[in-house]
Amino acid sequence: MNRRSVLGSMAALAGAALGALLRPARSQPPNATAPPAPQSVVEFPEGFLWGAATAAYQVEGAWSEDGRGESIWDRFAHQPGNIKNGDTGDIACDSYHRYPDDIALLKQLNLKSYRFSIAWPRIQPLGRGAANLKGLDYYKRLTDAILEAGIRPLPTLYHWDLPQPLEDAGGWPARDTAARFAEYVRIVAHALGDRIPQWIIFNEPKTFTGVGYWNGRHAPGRRDWSAFLQATHTVNLAQGEAFRALKSANGRLKVGSAFDVAPMFPATPLSVCASRTASPVSPRDSAVVIKLHAVVPCHDSRRQDESIRLLSNCCCSAAAFRDGTYTRFSPVGSVMGS
Repeated sequence: MNRRSVLGSMAALAGAALGALLRPARSQPPNATAPPAPQSVVEFPEGFLWGAATAAYQVEGAWSEDGRGESIWDRFAHQPGNIKNGDTGDIACDSYHRYPDDIALLKQLNLKSYRFSIAWPRIQPLGRGAANLKGLDYYKRLTDAILEAGIRPLPTLYHWDLPQPLEDAGGWPARDTAARFAEYVRIVAHALGDRIPQWIIFNEPKTFTGVGYWNGRHAPGRRDWSAFLQATHTVNLAQGEAFRALKSANGRLKVGSAFDVAPMFPATPLSVCASRTASPVSPRDSAVVIKLHAVVPCHDSRRQDESIRLLSNCCCSAAAFRDGTYTRFSPVGSVMGS
């Protein structure tokens, strides 16, 4: 898309998003129970920040410049047949070189928050060891430019671009990846923790574990149920260790993660009855389920307790809302999308 058309496209997108909020997310199946009607108009609170968000692989480009290493998405996108039209993020929006233009667009739209992600392979090309100073310098320049524009920087430490050497060593199913991630977070926190007060650790962890390791439609393209479960556990540990790393760099930082969620509507009256007789879930338990982002986080119950302990101190979170899904109740406790 021509960058000059971005403003018009974003206005159209905003209109479409508002329209989506005013209609059911999907066509209802026969006998479906309609979602409840809103009770009143909701107003945004004082101080609410309108912003925009990007992911490093989707916008930066410069995939092999200034010491950046290969990520799992570089490898996945370069393999024929994985991506429609053979598209890659090699150039993308070229934000690595054109970030001043991007920030100018944010100002023109009067946005007050910019969530961007930091590419792990740009900081540690091999996923371990010393920092790539050119990579750190880029994110310092980007952060300073965002602040100078009067916009809040909100970095995401992991938006799916695992260094390929770590995937070759086992990827997220390998427990050592949590330690490697904590090492990377410590490097970034010490470089940027003095100027960025709020941080996102992971973007949509249930997606990059499930779609990357279970059904294989995303990088690294594996289809292994056991690997998915192991990856889920490792990511839980990594989030706890990353939280500690950020807080050790600056105890005043506010830290959380971004989760993708969606409303669930009963597909049939029977599903309504079944859901009403199911055991209630307390708000505290709901928070734990959201943090664990999987039904079965690990094979060993002792490790499950370890995950919950490490996650218990996270102080904030974000949610990406997806289209609603009509669901049918299963007596064994699983939920099946219609």
